[in-house]
Amino acid sequence: MPTLSLCNHCNCMTKTINSKCGKCKAENETSQQLLAGIKGTKQALKQYPELIKLNDEEFVLVDEDIVFWAFRYALGRKTGAVYSVVSNLERVWENLSDHTKLCIQNEIRKSIRQDSAGDRCDVDMWSKLL
Repeated sequence: MPTLSLCNHCNCMTKTINSKCGKCKAENETSQQLLAGIKGTKQALKQYPELIKLNDEEFVLVDEDIVFWAFRYALGRKTGAVYSVVSNLERVWENLSDHTKLCIQNEIRKSIRQDSAGDRCDVDMWSKLL
């Protein structure tokens, strides 16, 4: 089963199988070993923004596609999902590919132009990503 690891060789956060980096195949620490030295959830999330907290001891590595699908789900909704998705997008923004950022921004602009981005408070939230 894939686990979260920090690759000591290529310095990426990657899903690994049997502690081998998916990119360079180097041996790595397991997620448990990686997070053992980090004190506190806030520090772990700040140091590794690709992580989403499941509970006080478990984290999951979020794939960029999942982040994009969450964005698509929330765009145009008039619920708390907008705040949650925008807040998480802001946290992981620098780690997203330029292509994903551009797609998100283009879809936000289009939705705002078509008056389908939600209420004024939702548009204000989405505008933070432009």
